[in-house]
Amino acid sequence: MRAGVAAAAVIGVLVLGATAVRFGPALVSVQAEEPGRPVVRVPKTVAGGPSRQPTSAMTFTPDLPLVQNSLYKAGRVPTVSCKLPAAAQTSKAAVSAAAAVVLDCLDRAWVPVVAKAEYLYESPGLVLFDRAKDKSCDLRELHASAFYCSRENKIYLEWKEYLQRGSWNRQIDLLDTMAHEYGHHLQRLVGILTYGWDPKASQTSPAALLKSRRIELQATCFGAAFLGATKTSLRLTGSRRATWEFQTKHSGDEYNPDKLRDHGSRTSQWRWAGPAFQSMSPASCNTFTAAQTKVS
Repeated sequence: MRAGVAAAAVIGVLVLGATAVRFGPALVSVQAEEPGRPVVRVPKTVAGGPSRQPTSAMTFTPDLPLVQNSLYKAGRVPTVSCKLPAAAQTSKAAVSAAAAVVLDCLDRAWVPVVAKAEYLYESPGLVLFDRAKDKSCDLRELHASAFYCSRENKIYLEWKEYLQRGSWNRQIDLLDTMAHEYGHHLQRLVGILTYGWDPKASQTSPAALLKSRRIELQATCFGAAFLGATKTSLRLTGSRRATWEFQTKHSGDEYNPDKLRDHGSRTSQWRWAGPAFQSMSPASCNTFTAAQTKVS
């Protein structure tokens, strides 16, 4: 889930296979997904996990997929052509069309990177929901404008949050949000989500919040690498890029009304997003070896 932006804080959840992780006022249980069990995911592939297996020269520990993941060494995100719809996002159909284009661009950009890292690839589904009506991803209560449901392998968008009202800022919000939530999808593909959480531990303990910040800031970083690689066709240049930078620098836990330190401060948001936008590489995103002061 993307951190809050400016005064309009966004509260949400990242729904993992084994648990619903608290990113806001409510922790809601969901049906467990057995670790390692093959899962039918929407819409393309059935996969039981990464194709890359530990060798005799590798001592496998739960932290290995976090700190030594081959995705970090898979090279830059390639530039792909992304043509956003000309129509403004003034209806659910228009938001859906824009989100679908961005998702397609994310797939095309990340497929070769994931393949080079020697992991199986699959595309996530995309669901537009109405927070006032829908009970998405088995959640009984939801306050998020967007989230990634790991159990279903779907990105959920509360479409009304991305309607344009006299400016193109909402389109930039959509680009950034989709890139961030897709970052969580990448984390699942390469095993980071699997080993990133202890479902038996308190999700509000200092240790759990620290790991949450590492996961969230990494998703932001992966998203920024994609945005940097596709900045020209997504028109993230000039004033539009300045708007994205402003929004990123004014996102973070400071804007969460509950002051829950689970996504990272505004300083940390830019600390990871800025360099990744420039490098266009997941090599910039190893938050799990960073000092705690870098993921504050």
